[in-house]
Amino acid sequence: MYGQKMPKKILSLFLAFTTLGLSSVLASPITSGFYGGISSGIERLNGQRNERYDADPTAFTPQILTRNKDMKKHGPVAEVFAGYLGRLHNFAWGLEAFYGLGKVEDTIVREWIDQPNVSDFVEYYQAKFEKRNSFGLHARFGGILDDSTFVYILAGISANQLRYNTQSLSVNPSILGGGEIFILSDKGTPYATRKLGYGIDYGIGFEHQLDRCRFGLELYINNMKTHKFNFPFNPPFDPSPQIYALIRPINTILKFKASLSF
Repeated sequence: MYGQKMPKKILSLFLAFTTLGLSSVLASPITSGFYGGISSGIERLNGQRNERYDADPTAFTPQILTRNKDMKKHGPVAEVFAGYLGRLHNFAWGLEAFYGLGKVEDTIVREWIDQPNVSDFVEYYQAKFEKRNSFGLHARFGGILDDSTFVYILAGISANQLRYNTQSLSVNPSILGGGEIFILSDKGTPYATRKLGYGIDYGIGFEHQLDRCRFGLELYINNMKTHKFNFPFNPPFDPSPQIYALIRPINTILKFKASLSF
């Protein structure tokens, strides 16, 4: 066993020292200038959601659908970015604009009885919250290590495309096999709910210069304010109950970056 483990340890050490040696040979000093690149990674949607129905004077019974429900979903993200990095001795700073493609969603399904012991209509309510594409501007500040590695903190602002799509199925037990679907705010309806969610970004990262290319990792949090969505439950009829949704999204993004200096 000892003889079998030793070659693996030696090989691992050899590869590690070879990688370090090549990176030191290929490493180039970071200089001031413009750059552009691409990135890819993963984003995690956190935060809380609260949803409820109002009552109307004739039919629907009020209902709390969610109360401080945690959102814990993740999905892929890809970005293009461009910016300027300035260097003074071992200090560097810059501005970076980006546009990202991604999609993360959190869906709830709830069942409740309208007018208990009267009509006993069973209501199935589905609500999907989506965080989609984003764009923004980040300021980066940090230090230069070994003349070729930039370690930094970032702060900035970004806007995110938010969607709230819902539908409800009302089942009337008095009708054999009966049921009716009300599309509340689905795509293509007058009550499709889309918003731009603005938030403050903050995080950390590092980049390493190899010739004209820079490679790095970046981790940051996008902290958005609470957004309110409300619309009538059954718009063709009057009066109609209102649906209210309060969503507080917090997004965490981890991505690998590759850029080219000009």
